[in-house]
Amino acid sequence: MFRWCVSALAALFVLSSAIPAASSQASSASAERVFDALRACKPDFFTLLKTERQAFGPVQIQVFDDPKNALHGRDARSYYWSAVTFGQPVDADGFRLLRFFQRREIVAGKPDNYRWAFQVDASLSDVRQRVEERYSVELSRPWILGAWGVDPEVAWEERGGISTLLQIAGYDGGTTTITCELEAKDIGDFRMPEAVEVFGRPEIGLPPLKDTDGLMKALLSCKPEFFTRLKEERASFGESEVFERRSTAVPAASQSKRKPPLNAATIVVFPAPIEVWGIAVTGYTQRTNLVDGKRQSIFGFQTRSGQDQLAKVLRLRTGAQPVEGGRWELDLTTEDTGYAPSSSFKIADGLLTCAAPADEAEPDPSTLFTVARH
Repeated sequence: MFRWCVSALAALFVLSSAIPAASSQASSASAERVFDALRACKPDFFTLLKTERQAFGPVQIQVFDDPKNALHGRDARSYYWSAVTFGQPVDADGFRLLRFFQRREIVAGKPDNYRWAFQVDASLSDVRQRVEERYSVELSRPWILGAWGVDPEVAWEERGGISTLLQIAGYDGGTTTITCELEAKDIGDFRMPEAVEVFGRPEIGLPPLKDTDGLMKALLSCKPEFFTRLKEERASFGESEVFERRSTAVPAASQSKRKPPLNAATIVVFPAPIEVWGIAVTGYTQRTNLVDGKRQSIFGFQTRSGQDQLAKVLRLRTGAQPVEGGRWELDLTTEDTGYAPSSSFKIADGLLTCAAPADEAEPDPSTLFTVARH
């Protein structure tokens, strides 16, 4: 049975309880037009969805990468999901729509498959019955156990305008998904728009990161660009808590007011985990040490993942293997992609960090993130 794989990851996030409760006949009619257009499974569905976007009210947008995504090699395959959760159920043609899902599959660097769906607050049997009555068709299970659709051998004029690419399947909590699935080769140069391109900046929860790959490439390279990227993504991290720890082992006289104190650590805790490359990032860490008589800054992300899990994700993403001595063994094609980790990039249980010379220009973490006020 076809399943959307975002439900487990969605538990990382909390939907705001402050949801406006406004609805109108006009918005219901607009939502019905969009919902009705889904049955044709054509790419122009997204144009209509964007035009009628206001019918869906305030939304939360979550973006997910499969942690098993592989970006390099002839058969490299990767998946990217978005879940748009409506602030309140949207009425459309007698159905209550809860979410909109979309997914794209990339094979060897090129789009291969697109899926998009509405999650309906009704059981599979109820949805099936109402679709059959609404469009005067009989649904069957032509290919996929558990998913219903029109029989491809039935004449077009007897299908009620329903595409053979439409699938109706049971989902979590007794709900149902109505899904379109198209192969990229069958739809020309179509590019599935990102959820924020269609729905705009979400009114509920935190906005998704603008450029996940750009942020992570900057961290992998251990260059100052990483701090610039953090500032650009400030809104997506939310109002964070900042904690500082200072060692008492270093005499105060040895510290310079113009330089970061030695053996001091700053930890930034995000209000909710941020999903990056399929990894739950919970915060940012930065500390300054003395190594061979030189000040060194260690900075990066804190995560919920163990070292082996982090190593697996990074190997698939970068084409590089961590080896003894904290070094990285690179695939010959990796450096050209911009994903090659610096020799100063390290992984440990729960940590993705860089080491770099500390200087007066080292950013104060409170300038990188929005600090929660108490």
